[in-house]
Amino acid sequence: MLFAVLFSLAIASLPAAPQDGSADDEPAACKEDWRSDACRIATFDRTLGDLQVTAIEDEAATGAEIYRVRALTAWGRPLPVISFERRLGQSPLVVATDAGGGQMSTRVGGRVWSRVVSASAFADRDLVPEPPAPKQGDIEEIIVCADGSTVMAEMANAPARFGDHRAVRRKLGHSCEDQPVVAYADLLAQMAAEVLPACAALNRSGEGFYTLRNCLALRGDTLAAADLMNALDDAPFEERMERPWTQWLGVSSEPARLDWAGQVVEQSGFTPPGSAKPTIAAFMAERVSALTNLNFYENLVGAETASRGWVTGQITYQTSREDDAQTLVADYRQVWTKKNGYWGLESWLVEPFTPAAP
Repeated sequence: MLFAVLFSLAIASLPAAPQDGSADDEPAACKEDWRSDACRIATFDRTLGDLQVTAIEDEAATGAEIYRVRALTAWGRPLPVISFERRLGQSPLVVATDAGGGQMSTRVGGRVWSRVVSASAFADRDLVPEPPAPKQGDIEEIIVCADGSTVMAEMANAPARFGDHRAVRRKLGHSCEDQPVVAYADLLAQMAAEVLPACAALNRSGEGFYTLRNCLALRGDTLAAADLMNALDDAPFEERMERPWTQWLGVSSEPARLDWAGQVVEQSGFTPPGSAKPTIAAFMAERVSALTNLNFYENLVGAETASRGWVTGQITYQTSREDDAQTLVADYRQVWTKKNGYWGLESWLVEPFTPAAP
């Protein structure tokens, strides 16, 4: 029989460091059936402590009106938690929180709040399944969904309709399913990304949850940090030529310094590609060529002022292309300054490389 297989891919994940864990950490419900709703709810509940989020039942007991969505990637990693809140005696606000300790909040106006409330009326409903499509000869269509995310909407003191006296409403769903809870989670994530000032300043496109994850990596003067993050888009981390690195590093009239685990390159201002003088760009292009599977992971982007910022992250590479090759990892910190409207590297410190944890 001929099968037409359609792949529906959910929103893509940015590179992330591996998560530690073992079978002993697995909730009891997941040991019985990892596909069950009980397992997915237990997995979500386990993220509450990591994300410092109050249980929805405790929120309901305070009298607060809460509309909250959470999501886990296909690999069980938590995405930012978005909560639209109206507490007693306070104006409505939105709060976004992530597992890395980042949190942002801002007041929201009546139009945004009304949309959150009205859309919630259907968030915990189930759609009536569509009848199966009739077969066309010997061709059968199979829909395969890969890398989907699990979402949960939780609402406190938020009746869905007149006469609804439930203090808490909760609905679990999956991005591969055509259910209202998935659309509601996407809506709240997108609205949060639009109303939080630093998030709205980011150029990085993508779904609301992933925009928020980038945004929650900002520290200090978050508007300036967002400007720096925008400037560092399209990094030439796979480029073996000097010119793309020269453009990205933006070294101009001021000196710049790279310390790559003890190998130091000092540059006394702008130096064109191909110069006989040593440059940071030439060194980095050589590193990309020489090291196997060299990868750069940006963790946090911060700013002290509108013209001075920093980036922290990790660099990894493998000792060879063999199957038993060892992975080495090092932390790094960059300092950037902005002059004449452009960001340029001031310093880049790469710590000594050590074997990565298994």
